Amino acid sequence: MTGRVSGQVVVVTGAASGLGEATARLMHAEGATVVLTDTAALRVILSTTSIGGLQGGLGPHIYGAAKGAVVALTKNVAGELGAWSIRVNAIAPGKILTPMNAANVVGDPEAMDEAREAFMTRTPLRGRIGVADDIAHAARWLASDDAGFVSGHTLVVDGGLTTGSRENVAPGEHGRWASRRDLVREAGRSGIPVAADG
Repeated sequence: MTGRVSGQVVVVTGAASGLGEATARLMHAEGATVVLTDTAALRVILSTTSIGGLQGGLGPHIYGAAKGAVVALTKNVAGELGAWSIRVNAIAPGKILTPMNAANVVGDPEAMDEAREAFMTRTPLRGRIGVADDIAHAARWLASDDAGFVSGHTLVVDGGLTTGSRENVAPGEHGRWASRRDLVREAGRSGIPVAADG
């Protein structure tokens, strides 16, 4: 059966576990030749950054700086390699259930079920957490011809966390700005309201 990335050669680094492993397995299942190496004559380069490189407060300063550097590097390299028809993109995962994150959340990389329950209270999409396959699917799309005109882009896969969405909000609950009527009551008026002198 022909997969969505059939005939593509995909290089996956860090494929021993977690996001890299899931991406490598999915790419292979979808017909790609998966290469685990440091170099290869390429059509697509994909890097993994983090929402910590796009938004502050999600990790130590050095973590944010390093992940932000990947975002900037993605744009620079895309600009350089476009002349060779090489596309360069990055994926910025949010809170994704992996053994490493299970260790961070519940103290045990093997306790995936326990970590899954904990993640359910930390998601902006009620009842839906991020899993490694979500990143693998994003990588598959970016590597495929479906994304053939996408280069220099960082694809955020975070369930809407970087939109400012609150985590674990029940349906019907209002967002943080719903009660701020003062922010919308001047809609349609021009200029800045001036208070009358008393």
